[in-house]
Amino acid sequence: MEDTAELEVEEAATGLPAKLAKLKDSFKHLNRGPTDLVSIDVGTSGIKAVRMRKTAGGAEVSGAEILPIPEAEPTDEEETEAATPLLSLPSELKARHAVLCTTAAGSIVKLLSFPGAFSAQAEAQIVTSLGIEDEDAFRVGYKVVMMGQGRSESSVLAVAMPDAAARAPLALVASGLPVPYSVEIAGLCAMNAFLAGPGAETTGEFVGAIEFGATVSFFALFNEGRLALIRKFNFGMDPLIAKVRDLLTVDTETARNILTDGSFDLSQPIGEIMQPFIKQLVISRDFVERRYNGSVTQLFLSGGAVGSRDWVTELQNAFGLDVNIWNPFEVVSVSDAVDLGRFAGQESRFAAAIGAGLATFEET
Repeated sequence: MEDTAELEVEEAATGLPAKLAKLKDSFKHLNRGPTDLVSIDVGTSGIKAVRMRKTAGGAEVSGAEILPIPEAEPTDEEETEAATPLLSLPSELKARHAVLCTTAAGSIVKLLSFPGAFSAQAEAQIVTSLGIEDEDAFRVGYKVVMMGQGRSESSVLAVAMPDAAARAPLALVASGLPVPYSVEIAGLCAMNAFLAGPGAETTGEFVGAIEFGATVSFFALFNEGRLALIRKFNFGMDPLIAKVRDLLTVDTETARNILTDGSFDLSQPIGEIMQPFIKQLVISRDFVERRYNGSVTQLFLSGGAVGSRDWVTELQNAFGLDVNIWNPFEVVSVSDAVDLGRFAGQESRFAAAIGAGLATFEET
């Protein structure tokens, strides 16, 4: 991609990673994607950034960091409005191009069904099926998961990202390098990394994956490698942290550390908060199992909640399965220069960043 793509990035930004999405009117002016990039997951609790290169043997990580959200500062003493903050990357993460993913709480994600083969007529129904009233306010993409024939249905993954949500992370790299290449939905990027890792290793099984973020979570079920269900929840780690903070009268950072290090028995308050969310997960699981006449055999977890013993225990009890906390760095090769020991216990927080980078390389 040429540097002039900085002017075209608004056309290229979308809500789906490449493995899962057919982009609508995107990348039509581009010949090939970058083979050296920094993948940036702009979360509400911090920024996960990974430098990735496409090699003959696959994707390689040459740098990784968790960065704070940059704070805006006034451009001069007389101005009351803060200037747009720019992201400052350490030298080992400075690539020419950036792939960004964001929480996008207002995004819409649905697995739609259409009778027979997916046609232009069905395509025209996607926006309506997503419940979008103002199409210009969203960036819409879709992927045909299964093409129907005759009486069988076509299954289509459709996504709409609010235009404002796509523009926000672009402001972090608004000038200079890296040049923004695309904007994705973080939860779907994490699922993309899952498909390249545990998902690829369990293609003959019925498995589930949960990406548990700070404010938004995704739950997906895959039947023999094919997407059978995906749900987005505007619920994440933040309510759990707030509960611990109020219960123990500590600050937010201390509450986060207590929640993840297991130094207190928080099973009862965590269980109370998690019950409605887990109930929805179980209902979804049961519905899909009946539809496909099968049983989920494994459950995989990524995101900020993986360090919470009480959270994982609640999930295990509800599903009756061991929860597998997977490491997205095992999906790629990692340069010897990268010290992953600094992120011990936090590796799965990088699932979205790595998934976004992998998706970009799959386009080239």
